[in-house]
Amino acid sequence: MLNDAVVADTLRRYPHLFKIVTPIDVDKFSAMLVAHPNQLFRNEEVALSRYLQHFGSKLLRRMYLMPVHVVPKPRSSKFRLVNDQSAGSYSLNSMIRPESIKGVVLDGIPVLGAALRCFRRDHQDSELIMCKSDVSQVYRQMPVSPHWQIRQVVTIDSLRHVDQCNLFGGRGSLRVWAAFDTIIICKYIPTPQVHLLRLWDELGVHHEPSKQVHGLTLPVIGFNIDPNNMTVTLPPEGKTRLLNAINDFSSLLPGNRCRSLTEFQSFTGYANWAFNVFPLLKPALSNIYEKMVGKSNWRAGIYINTAVMRDLQWFKDHIKCAPGVHFLNANAWTPADLVQGAMGDEFALMDASGVGLGIYFPWAALGFHCALPTGAPTGTIFFFEALAICMAIHCARMAQGRQTHEVSSVDIMVDCDLDVHVDHIPGELNVIADTLSHGHLNFVRERVPGITLLPLIPPQDPTRLAWSVEWLVHERAIALGHTLDSSTKLVYSSALNSYLGFIHLHAFPIDPTTKTLSLFTTYMCHHIEPRLVDSYLSGICSELEVFYPTVCTARVSPLVSRTMKGFKRLCSKPVVQKRALSKDKLAHAIASFGSTPSFDDHLFLTILLTGFHALLRLDELVWPDDKNLQTYRKLSMHATVKLDADSFDYLLPVHKADAFFKGNRVLVRRSALVPNPYVFFRDYIAQCDTLFHLRPKLWIRANGSLPMCSWFMKCLRAIFPRDISGHSMCACF
Repeated sequence: MLNDAVVADTLRRYPHLFKIVTPIDVDKFSAMLVAHPNQLFRNEEVALSRYLQHFGSKLLRRMYLMPVHVVPKPRSSKFRLVNDQSAGSYSLNSMIRPESIKGVVLDGIPVLGAALRCFRRDHQDSELIMCKSDVSQVYRQMPVSPHWQIRQVVTIDSLRHVDQCNLFGGRGSLRVWAAFDTIIICKYIPTPQVHLLRLWDELGVHHEPSKQVHGLTLPVIGFNIDPNNMTVTLPPEGKTRLLNAINDFSSLLPGNRCRSLTEFQSFTGYANWAFNVFPLLKPALSNIYEKMVGKSNWRAGIYINTAVMRDLQWFKDHIKCAPGVHFLNANAWTPADLVQGAMGDEFALMDASGVGLGIYFPWAALGFHCALPTGAPTGTIFFFEALAICMAIHCARMAQGRQTHEVSSVDIMVDCDLDVHVDHIPGELNVIADTLSHGHLNFVRERVPGITLLPLIPPQDPTRLAWSVEWLVHERAIALGHTLDSSTKLVYSSALNSYLGFIHLHAFPIDPTTKTLSLFTTYMCHHIEPRLVDSYLSGICSELEVFYPTVCTARVSPLVSRTMKGFKRLCSKPVVQKRALSKDKLAHAIASFGSTPSFDDHLFLTILLTGFHALLRLDELVWPDDKNLQTYRKLSMHATVKLDADSFDYLLPVHKADAFFKGNRVLVRRSALVPNPYVFFRDYIAQCDTLFHLRPKLWIRANGSLPMCSWFMKCLRAIFPRDISGHSMCACF
């Protein structure tokens, strides 16, 4: 970047856009560094570096535009400014090499716990008062080089501004602050909190009084830290929010079992925060991480399978029962602290080889062994070593696990309040367990006379249990109810209701015989169009065939067929068709919105042009008004869009004629004629990426809602007469 000639040219021609801005008193800071012990570090990391006035609406050469939005701060009425430096294929974070920031991490509760344990071992009887000092807008007080400022351009009211300071959300932001903070701490580490605050005042580092706290307990990232009782506590309201987050993530609507990669990442981040208090519950994310492996499209939906749902339920059940208090044990222990024969102490040696597992309890003269499963993959020795440890926990408490080995082991540790330590032992000191893992049992008996050897049965997935007849009937009824598409099902149900009303009105038996169907046809044809009665008969057959297998035979009988044919001759009226759209009418629609249509107007025109050129029905483009017809399975997603130089296409996920449930790709080519659907679709996608880059749906209105059928028809009625409708998009074909 420093050697980029285009960047250098832009910086030279527009120097007023790039300045080094920081509230820190640079002169005092520099004076403090005269005697700094690491001069090389100082020279490399310390540089004298918020928006300037706009420079118009066009980007200059080598400039990058980053999305900006705000989100509410947790446990606060304030908002947090978010600079999304990971958005897009050419995000700012992708330009920072991971190795350049390696080793810089935020300290969390585990680091604080380790410090407290260390202090408590040396001062067991001292009462501790903790203090916490926060710098106000900490990252924003750090400057950045103009060579990086050129990539930090934001848009406010359609005008461009250069952000000249360090940002939250940047891959290197923490390292920039850590460089400055490390120098301060190395220069002077005050004991009383006031000394640190005075140092900040002297340097010009801003801080808010409300964030400078101290006491016998201290709130840290949403937890209450008690250094005297050595506990980390999750408050009740925090526990409630956590359970709500799990419920929101795992609450799946019918036909929609997917969450976007962004939603997966957000949830796992929240769960990892909770692991500060519930460290044993980390296996709850194992299957979630497995689903995320290899995914990079943050809009793409990821299917939430049964394994993920089971883990989340396990996670939730433990959180409900747990007190929300994590004890930071002051005294660390090693295997040397264990006492043979003491209640609650146990010692085991484990090993996993390429052929089997071995567990040896030397105090009990007890050994377990088993062979690896046939066809076990190579390169998975660490998995089997972890399995051996989990099985040792099972053997130690004589528990029979019937879940995933990690989950069931955690259940035992929680239920029995076990504190488990794992140490590595050189192979020459672990001969018995190693020999057991290779299956050499006679050698073990020679080396350990009187040892009891037992076969080891690893935990297995639950076997399939028998269902009750009532449950089988219930599940079958659900499957039968999903035989037809929801729109077809609604029409057929209406037909069946008409038939049942006719039967009740005339006191006929419900059995759909030839006579009953012909009389139903006679009655209905005197009230509605005979062509509709014909479709009613199809719906009645579909609904009643499961219970009356002969209904289809009765439907096609000569008596019913001829009755239907006769009433079509007597009572049918000519079909009234809607007028077809034409390219001239499309051009009229575009002109009616003027040269600067709103986002919703542009969305309407894009849907209209896409439906016209792709032969789509209206219900394949908009959200139904009838809630009974709304299903997320039919929504087209932004992640499926492919925009090429001469065409665009996207996935229509499912429709009622899709027998294989694979969906179809809608392909529209660029047209040389006006109006060109490609241009409208391309511009709509660009606006969506700017306004709704976190929304996974393809079609979306300016207020974030889905475009309803009634909304589309209202827009259509404002332009065309009533003989133009949603069907007019494909009526000419």
